[in-house]
Amino acid sequence: MPSTTRVEIPEFFEISNRRLGYLARKIRPVVSLTTLPEGIWPADEVRTYFLKLPKDLREHNFLLEQSVGQPVRFAKVHRLQTYHIPGSAGSVFHPTIAEVLAQIPKEYIGETVAFETFLETYNPSSPNGWHHQATTVLLRRASPVSGTQRTHYR
Repeated sequence: MPSTTRVEIPEFFEISNRRLGYLARKIRPVVSLTTLPEGIWPADEVRTYFLKLPKDLREHNFLLEQSVGQPVRFAKVHRLQTYHIPGSAGSVFHPTIAEVLAQIPKEYIGETVAFETFLETYNPSSPNGWHHQATTVLLRRASPVSGTQRTHYR
């Protein structure tokens, strides 16, 4: 039987199952989709949707999940750099809910209801030299009557 090598998880990824469960119900992943409304080109419209939560918050890539519900308006709380363990032979961007939630600073937990993560680079100078570096934007709900026609944050 072949042996498996366990990768050492850096301290900044550590989060208890209880805290992970609590935060995953409160702070959800979102995706922004750009559409070109018919007849109004080139006035594109960006709509932001919640993503369905994966069954395994520690192992599954949440970016592969489907968007659910109606578009929601958000406002940016904070933008931060996050690190993610690559999936599939060390090259595929594979962020998990646990990785993101473990890296959110405590001062932003209260007002944050969602986050969106974008790959920036493979960062060999990151801790242990094998992480993808991403930008994660923390979001709060914006007023539905905020005066803007866009459902995206700036």
